Amino acid sequence: MFIAGAVTNTVAASDTAPQASPEPQRIPDIPSGVARDRALPASTMPSTFQENTLVNAYLSLLGRVGLSLIFIISGWGKIGGYAATQGYMDAMGVPGALLPLVIALELGGGLAILAGVFTRWTALALAVFSVASAMLFHANLADQVQAIMFWKNFAIAGGFLLLAANGPGALSLESRLVRRTAIAH
Repeated sequence: MFIAGAVTNTVAASDTAPQASPEPQRIPDIPSGVARDRALPASTMPSTFQENTLVNAYLSLLGRVGLSLIFIISGWGKIGGYAATQGYMDAMGVPGALLPLVIALELGGGLAILAGVFTRWTALALAVFSVASAMLFHANLADQVQAIMFWKNFAIAGGFLLLAANGPGALSLESRLVRRTAIAH
């Protein structure tokens, strides 16, 4: 129950019959000093989403696929339409000479996210890139299409921040390398 903004680990008893308090749920991988118990009854949150289960692993993989594909496709498209993209960048006040770096970040970063390698740093870089491109190329919020693209970029950045915070999941090269290293030691 919430009391003055604080969460307690008990469930309020009804006026007619006392109720047993459910066992608080443990939250794994929380830094020390942070409250580790939830005051939610076990039935409130399905256990499938609490720990790194098979479902969680596949959801993380699908999330990485969704976030990465737009960058892989966009980076590849910029290679095919190099001159047009360079001209568009120049017209928007961004030096077209930066295009190779943009392609490297979109294509390379998208592939890294897809594979789940260097995930946290790549996700942070792509989050910053998404916000920067929203501000540089889609800031005309009076145009409905540009406004949608502006907020889409912020939504993508939010997804990348979640990925940076939570990592790539169990079905990733990073996870495989960590498991292999742990076994070797």
